[in-house]
Amino acid sequence: MEEGWHLNGRKIFGTLSPAASLMAITCRVRDPQGGFRRASASVPLGSAGVDIKNNWDALGMRASGSHDIVFQDCFVPEAALREDGPWGEWTERILSGQMAFNMGLVGAFLGIAEAARDLIVEAVATRRRGSSGRSLAERPSIQRLIAEIEIDLAAARAMLARTATTADAFFSDHPAGRVPLVELHALMKDFQCTKWFVNRKAIEIVDRALTASGGAGYLSANPLARLYRDVRAGPFMQLFSPNEAFEYIGKVTLGIDPYLAD
Repeated sequence: MEEGWHLNGRKIFGTLSPAASLMAITCRVRDPQGGFRRASASVPLGSAGVDIKNNWDALGMRASGSHDIVFQDCFVPEAALREDGPWGEWTERILSGQMAFNMGLVGAFLGIAEAARDLIVEAVATRRRGSSGRSLAERPSIQRLIAEIEIDLAAARAMLARTATTADAFFSDHPAGRVPLVELHALMKDFQCTKWFVNRKAIEIVDRALTASGGAGYLSANPLARLYRDVRAGPFMQLFSPNEAFEYIGKVTLGIDPYLAD
């Protein structure tokens, strides 16, 4: 009989689960001492004991298919489970892996802001209102909103580019398996600052775009309505929610153990 594990539990936010062929599930396994270790299990779609609940119902990201997934005695072969270290403790693999994965996710929310910017610039340049027949772009109030969008976009792009460049240089200089955790936490702290800043600015940019559009942007058929909903998911994406991010940033900066209690 093949050696392995039985996976039991419920995964929330199973993003893209309807289209997935292979799912990566974070779980915990017992060690010989009776404690727990963090692990990642690779589970093919269609495996026995896997039930996708088709219950995704959220304010935004409606197309992500982030359904709950229930695992009941789902067999995971030994070779399909990778341990990442003691449960509840930071490791190099967790910190570096989460940073690499989520750098692109932050970029996606910046992309939402860029899309909103492009939509509203085109809209105000072509839409005319009032007896004068002048375009909305000629109004000082609209010009100010567009200028504020441009300023925030420039700042968000620069901050994300700086953090990505710094991380690339850091990992080029530190071979895998030999990265000092203190330095890695300092890098993660900078990334969390960037994540918070870019996500907040993306929300503000889309909000300004909706303001500039008037009632037209509020209609479901307008792409701005979807961008307005979707961009609000950014702050809640991994690795930390806003409250946890503030705690982590503060602790690392003050030289306090950045362990976050459950």
